[in-house]
Amino acid sequence: LKARPGFTAALRGQGIAYELLRDYPKAAESYERILQSDSTFARTLYYEAGTAFYKAGKPEKAIEYFRQFRELQQDTLMAPGSEQEFKVEQRYMRKLPSSIRACEVSMDSAKFINITEVVNVGPNVNTKADDYFPFVNNEQNRMLFTRKTDKGDEDLYESRLVKGIWARGSAVRELNSRQDEGMSTVVRDGRLLFYTVCGREGVLGACDIWQARFNENQEGTDVSPLKGFSNSENWESQASISCDGSTLYFSSKREGGRGGTDLWYSQRQADGSWGDPVNLGPNINTDLDEEAPFITNDGQTLYFSSNGHPGMGDQDIFMSWLDEEGAWTTPINLGPPVNSAFRELGFFLTADDRTGYFASDRTEDSY
Repeated sequence: LKARPGFTAALRGQGIAYELLRDYPKAAESYERILQSDSTFARTLYYEAGTAFYKAGKPEKAIEYFRQFRELQQDTLMAPGSEQEFKVEQRYMRKLPSSIRACEVSMDSAKFINITEVVNVGPNVNTKADDYFPFVNNEQNRMLFTRKTDKGDEDLYESRLVKGIWARGSAVRELNSRQDEGMSTVVRDGRLLFYTVCGREGVLGACDIWQARFNENQEGTDVSPLKGFSNSENWESQASISCDGSTLYFSSKREGGRGGTDLWYSQRQADGSWGDPVNLGPNINTDLDEEAPFITNDGQTLYFSSNGHPGMGDQDIFMSWLDEEGAWTTPINLGPPVNSAFRELGFFLTADDRTGYFASDRTEDSY
């Protein structure tokens, strides 16, 4: 490109390379340079430019290119030149409605969701591994989270807030095993913990929800499966406990759902066991995946992740309220800057309702 700045094939290769490096602004710039110099280069490039601009945080520009790609489908002079290009174009056409919708959601959400910025939690919690599913205690000085370790398994970790900075995360060893352990939720007294356990003896399905207690030294003890019907021979995970400890919300692939993973809740019975789970219904659950529920202290607002509701990227965070009749309202996308063109999940709101934590695989890690 230094020798031949206008060499379009090299510009496209450069754009692809920048995408692989997740440098979407430079990828978008490369694609736009091609289309400015040769608007008939390829119809597919219009879609690719739209995708790059969207991931670069410019939905208005992205939607222009997506719409141009759609309009150019009638242009026979720009028809695909090969069978491979035709297949790519058809794949883009199938994705186009959701891509345009993502841009619209991004622009609309910014108008009514009053979140101005997100801040990375920092390198003591975030690593080159995957760090996600944060939970913060009432005092906001202890964070529990899940880490996918170098060995490939998921473990429960914790960090302490020291002089306003989260300390280096360390494994909660008494709760972990050689199998997967994950997302946790603690009753507001800070003692009773619910977390995900996979693959060990006593697990009914692929993963179950177990409980443990923290002693005075904040060590996990009395680890055991939940009694009752909250677990099944299918996958259960990602629990959130109500403020009074009476209702457990979780994600499951059990029969009776709408497809993918659904959100369910189970009530604690008089003997301490958990009753038959109830599906949260069609306003919340879709035929795709709903995961990582979080119920607020008053039990009136539910946050969760989904790729089935109108979103901005791979998976977004949504919120829903209980209406006067006790039904969950149509979920609202939290919009930018929380959601992005990437994957967001595991939203947690602190007890004072002022700070939210979540995970994202954008170029920064966890917020």
